[in-house]
Amino acid sequence: MENRDKMLEKELVKYSLEAILQVFRIINKKIEDFKKIDDLYGIEKLEREVIPLYENFYGGLKELYLNFDESSFEKKEFETIRKNIDNILMGYFLDKCFIEEQMELREKYENNSGSEIVKNLFEYEKKELLFTKGDFTKKVNELLDTEERLNQKLCDTIQEVDQLEIIDELLAIREKYREVEEQFLVVNDRISELENKLEKKWYYEIYGTISKEEMLKIYKNR
Repeated sequence: MENRDKMLEKELVKYSLEAILQVFRIINKKIEDFKKIDDLYGIEKLEREVIPLYENFYGGLKELYLNFDESSFEKKEFETIRKNIDNILMGYFLDKCFIEEQMELREKYENNSGSEIVKNLFEYEKKELLFTKGDFTKKVNELLDTEERLNQKLCDTIQEVDQLEIIDELLAIREKYREVEEQFLVVNDRISELENKLEKKWYYEIYGTISKEEMLKIYKNR
């Protein structure tokens, strides 16, 4: 009887993980919709207030599932999980049948799902951006070296005409530096975003219920 209860409890955790992934999928779709209409407030609210709540819950569930045999949870704690999931599903108009269907699809497409496509794309983009970041870093260092040489040259120059020429060069270098710095920051922010998505995992795991072929079609039609 105890083993049967354990199996049911583990299945509940697995069910709950799928439920949260489906909620993440809905939230991710809302963010994409907000981006299309430039609703920055809506995006920020979801990213700062809503997503972290579910991430904490999802992280706890995943840890429990992966270390289930070593975990010592009481029955009342599993009842709390069940109630929380029921309330969450109700809030997003999802039902048990839908979640169970998604669980079946996730098992069906295991190791052949859209999540692998998305994860690989994240990793590829990050790799390319790291190369770009390296190029920008090199350019920044070269510009700083040039600026230092010009500053030294300015200190050593006596003629006013020559000083004005050097100052013009310095202004041009500093303008170029600002441009490169802005590009560097954009690339760096995107790398951080990709690292966060790869670390949190749900950003690509939400596509685990569709096949690789279907996911590729979606990307081709974008």
